Amino acid sequence: MVGERKIRRIRPYDERAKRIDSYLSKHSPIPYDIVSLGDPYGPALNEDMGAIVVSTETQSGALNINRIRGEKGILPLKIFTVDMLCLNGVKVSSGDYLRTEGVKIAVGSRKKSKLQGTKMAFLRFFPRVETTGIEVEGTVGDQLRDDDILEGALSYALQARQESDGHFFVGIESGVMELGGHAYSLHGAYVLGDDGFVSSGLSSAFLLPEGVLLGVEDGATLKEAVESLRIKTGADERGAAEVLSRGMLQREKLYEEAVVAALIPFENPGVYGSGKRTWPLTDNAHDIKREKMNIDWR
Repeated sequence: MVGERKIRRIRPYDERAKRIDSYLSKHSPIPYDIVSLGDPYGPALNEDMGAIVVSTETQSGALNINRIRGEKGILPLKIFTVDMLCLNGVKVSSGDYLRTEGVKIAVGSRKKSKLQGTKMAFLRFFPRVETTGIEVEGTVGDQLRDDDILEGALSYALQARQESDGHFFVGIESGVMELGGHAYSLHGAYVLGDDGFVSSGLSSAFLLPEGVLLGVEDGATLKEAVESLRIKTGADERGAAEVLSRGMLQREKLYEEAVVAALIPFENPGVYGSGKRTWPLTDNAHDIKREKMNIDWR
């Protein structure tokens, strides 16, 4: 499973330091410094240090630090030991924690169908999933064709990341793609991991009726063209896929497909660049264009 094997990669130091600083700036009542440890001791051997916090597993390291400090004629540190988080007497790892507590996913949409599709996708990998819808704004226009689909999905995922915390951030967008002289409707998804890993995926596509394509070519949005189709067929507010397939395809299932496809690189990081593909740390998701994405696919 993704949650058991590969999903918890170590983030870059700068990203971890930034998150720690963000937390401490809100909650720490005393001044603090964040430093990178280049050896097992770090600043613990400095004379101006007075205490150290360790777990039961790393307490021996603190005792060793005090031994070295004593050899240098420096007063020992006061040691504060905290217990490891355990479940039924067994140490809980970060992966275990995610499997027992579940993963938090922020979705760049409040639409029930997108939230449900995302949840169903992640439930394939984790037993417990918590999804939260984030209000977002469209940034690539209304008539989404070809590459615009994934650009829109990325924008939504980034906005979700900017407005919330979580383990994953998801954006889903729909549009029209032309292949072989025909127009197909499909959905694209972007998934951003909290460790900086990013991937995208597409759903199954279905052929659009000529009337819908003509409506789009005449300037109507896909939504407007499909709504026109619904009126002609007497259908309700279901999506075009569900209407045309007579219930055999639902939007939630197509959204689920797109998100599952986007999770494939998370399941195979060694094949897809060992987690080195990083999402753009932009301050403004509305500025996103392909040339500005800064996605490194090494």
